[in-house]
Amino acid sequence: MYHGTIFRNNKSYALRQSRIHQTLTTFCPSIHILRPGGFCQVGVWALSRHPNYFAEMLQWWASWVFAFGSSKGLSDVLWWITIVSPLFTMNILLNTGGTGVMNANGKNLKRYYDQCPDDYSEYRRNTSILIPMVGYKYMPLFLKRTLFLDLERYEYKPDMRKSDSKSE
Repeated sequence: MYHGTIFRNNKSYALRQSRIHQTLTTFCPSIHILRPGGFCQVGVWALSRHPNYFAEMLQWWASWVFAFGSSKGLSDVLWWITIVSPLFTMNILLNTGGTGVMNANGKNLKRYYDQCPDDYSEYRRNTSILIPMVGYKYMPLFLKRTLFLDLERYEYKPDMRKSDSKSE
């Protein structure tokens, strides 16, 4: 739980900095003191695109592991049943459309590709979707798609039908 707390505190600091920046640029658009652009790349966001979801999952898995100390060992059926909690949390954050990573990706990335397409494409190539790490850009695609959960369903794919109708 210690690691999850560190990620949450760092995430909160970066988010506060981002909100300060948004407030300042609302009242005075020429001020760009904290970060120019439309997406956060400071703090743990330099290492992960969704450190808040990673910290949430990490805390639930750590709680499950720490609960082992109060169990009767690996043969304790109740301890094994409690694995449902971290698995449920992961399912909600990774697979449920209206929440978590599914909601934060896909068509919701359009604003970044409209505002700063080259910068955001590079950020996505170089930054893990979930697990904070350095050197993500050097990982082979099959590891990104499996071990690091950077699944194709999280990518932004513009609706070609709408762009075709606009060009006519």
